Parts: sequence; C-alpha cells; structure tokens
Amino acid sequence: MKAELIKHESGRNTYALKGEIVNSADFAFLDACIEEKLSVHLDLSGITYINSSGFGGLVEEAMNFTEARLELILSGLAPGIRKTLAVLGAEELLHFKD
Repeated sequence: MKAELIKHESGRNTYALKGEIVNSADFAFLDACIEEKLSVHLDLSGITYINSSGFGGLVEEAMNFTEARLELILSGLAPGIRKTLAVLGAEELLHFKD
C-alpha cells in the first residue's frame, strides 16, 4: 500500500491510499500523526483489497486515535469492501464519511 499526503490543514492531515492493505504495519505512518496531535482523513478510493490483517491494523489505529482524542475518518471505500467491513462490525469501530 502507498500513502500520499494530499492535504495538511490545521490539526488534520489527509492521505490518499492506493493498492492493497495486507499488513497491520501498513498504517505505521499514522503514529507520527498521533504524536503530533493531528486528526487524519484517509481517502481509501484507491484501495482494491483489504485482508484480515489489514482490517485489524485499521481497527487498531482507530482505537489509538480514539484513545488520543483524535479523529480517524475514512472515505471512498469501494462498496464491496465497505459491505465486508460492515458485516464484520466495522460500522461501530470506524468512522466513515461518504
């Protein structure tokens, strides 16, 4: 997976993600945002696949952001992937903006 910073505004970074999310370590770049007290918007429109490890990493990061009192907002997820995440209960754990 590739993450590209596409927008930096006061208190929030926006990243465009592309490719496949297959490892929880794919989200390691978000640790710096938490340290800098920045909320994050992830544009997932370029994501073609996410496996269980990737999903676990996303949930873990969402919990880290919640604990730090920051927002992690997701948008642009393909309908099929979004449906799978909904079946897994992601609607309660992740914040989607569509």
